[in-house]
Formats: sequence, structure tokens, C-alpha cells
Amino acid sequence: MLIYNLLNRPIAVCTTVVSLCVLGILALQNLPISLLPDIEIPEITVRVNYPNHSGREIHQLVTLPIKKQLQLLNNLQHLDAISQDNQMLIKLRFNYGTDVQLAFIEVNEQIDKVMQSLPKDMERPMLIKANPGDIPVFVLNVFAKKEAGTKYQNPPEFLRISNFSEQVLRSRIEQLPEVAFVDISGLAKVE
Repeated sequence: MLIYNLLNRPIAVCTTVVSLCVLGILALQNLPISLLPDIEIPEITVRVNYPNHSGREIHQLVTLPIKKQLQLLNNLQHLDAISQDNQMLIKLRFNYGTDVQLAFIEVNEQIDKVMQSLPKDMERPMLIKANPGDIPVFVLNVFAKKEAGTKYQNPPEFLRISNFSEQVLRSRIEQLPEVAFVDISGLAKVE
């Protein structure tokens, strides 16, 4: 009976099919495409680069004061601190449901409060919000070729590679389409 009604009304059937195709094409063009869902992970990383200093010095001069100040944050669930040569990382994990933008502002305010007690020659700590879209898709390690018979690389070679990475590699990778962020760590700097 249904087939009989459809065969007797070809214009209505054609109009319905065309309108469904047009709606399908419009829906397909307006659907967002992403690999991961757009969710906010309640996690913020505080990163400090402090070249030419040992992990022990960084722990005493930088990590402890910042860690003590950041423990006062609202909705803080967990705090992990890692001090190593030339850098320090603190990962802050907040309770789910925490407004990450507000937590980011609070972390910034706490860092501002502790900046006076940190070494003057140190760069301001960098804050990074966790985002599923920021997961690195590509990691590039640059290193000098070790010459036979030498125990360590010479410092000018490290400086040359660091300058090349900072000035050439970073700028060329940032110019590529679809590249949002280039992060460089482990650079050697002259004081």
C-alpha cells in the first residue's frame, strides 16, 4: 500500500529526496570536525626555565617558594613538582567542575605574589592550560654529533645548536599551516 502511494505521487517523493539531500549537505558542512571532544581538563602546568642552574638550586630558590604559594589555591586536588637542571615543572590538578579560566587567573595572581622572593635573573614562570588539542603531534630532538674520543660536547657547539633551534627551526615550524604552538626546551644560553 505504501509503495502504491509513493508511485502515485512522484513529485512529492522527488521533493522529499532533494530536500533531504540538501539538508544533509548543509549539516555536513556545518558539523565541527575534531579528533578529541572540546572539554576543559582542570589542569594547569607552571614551567620555569632557569638556565645554568642545578636541580638542587632550582628546588631551593624557585620550586619551594612557588609550591608553598600555590598550595593556597581553591579547589586544588593535587600538586606535583619536578625540579631538574635548568628547569622546573609544577602540575596543578583541580577538582572536576572547576572553572579553568578562573583557576588560571588565580594561579597567575599567586605567582605575582611570590615573584619578589624569586631570583631576579629568572624569567617569569610560564603557565600552560591542559587541553586535549595541545597534545604534541610531533616531537623533534636536535643534538650535536659526539666526536670520537671526547667525553662531553663543547659548550660553543651547544650554543650554536640552541641558536639554530630558536631562530631557524622554531620560526620555520611556526610558519607551517595548521601549527598552533611550538615549544622549545633545553636550550643553552650565554649569561
